[in-house]
Amino acid sequence: MFGIIIDMRILVIGLGELGRHVLDKISKIDSVDIEIYTRDFSKYEGLGEKSISCLRKLGDAKQPDLIFITANLYTPEDRLRYLINNKSTEKILDCRDDEKTTNREMMFDIMKDIKHLAHVPIIMTANPPELLVRDVSKEFSWSSVYNMQMMLDNARIAKITGLPESEYLCVGEHGRPIPTLAHLRETDNAVYGKISDALSKMTTLLRENLKGVPPKEEAKKALDKLIEAITQNRELRCVLTVPGSETKTGFGKPFIVKGLNFTEQPIPELSPQEQVLLRETQSRLKRKWGDEKELSREIQFKIK
Repeated sequence: MFGIIIDMRILVIGLGELGRHVLDKISKIDSVDIEIYTRDFSKYEGLGEKSISCLRKLGDAKQPDLIFITANLYTPEDRLRYLINNKSTEKILDCRDDEKTTNREMMFDIMKDIKHLAHVPIIMTANPPELLVRDVSKEFSWSSVYNMQMMLDNARIAKITGLPESEYLCVGEHGRPIPTLAHLRETDNAVYGKISDALSKMTTLLRENLKGVPPKEEAKKALDKLIEAITQNRELRCVLTVPGSETKTGFGKPFIVKGLNFTEQPIPELSPQEQVLLRETQSRLKRKWGDEKELSREIQFKIK
């Protein structure tokens, strides 16, 4: 029987749709103390009645056991509007540049205000995960930084393949995941062959199968799994983006989450084709985010 962890304090930063979802979920747990912060104080209305501490300054936060950063200044909806307004998919790179710059500046502003706290696990929801986890970890020497966007990829591959999520784990880059399916060669060779042939078209397949699926609904389901694993001390196999030495950016890796323990697992056996895709992903991420020195010159908001 699973027991609820007692005396846990969780800090939630950001009260948009995902922040509200996290808050609604954890506020039902009696043993969890909650502090929240948003720059829009009007969103606090009615929350004080739930014994939730609404911070006026992030620097006033008490020491938490876990931090959710759901703040996101550049969302998938913003990206779509950008492309529609420019009437060209060729603008996608400019759009991604806006996303990385806007969300990185936001994340650095947040981290400056909580750097006085002892380092506890941080779970982020913003894009691009590979860049954000690397830069936050490096600039603030914060070792336990995780982004949950790869959990969405796992769910999306399940939709494409019809396989339960427990049958595999995705690794690599958010939006262009590599499903680790080598074990299917022994148990279901026909399924493996079909999926293996489709791997090179994974990005196209994801787009085709996600039409009409709101990204935030997927994110809410992923957050629910994490919250249950953490607060109910249940074991969850998942993939999280963490700073990766292989790419000098972030990289999606398998984890077991149970309570406040985030234990990295080895990448499962890969088929030869999957190994090629893994190497290509590592090279692409290095090119995608450029040289570290070049990236550091872009950061004008240095830590004082």
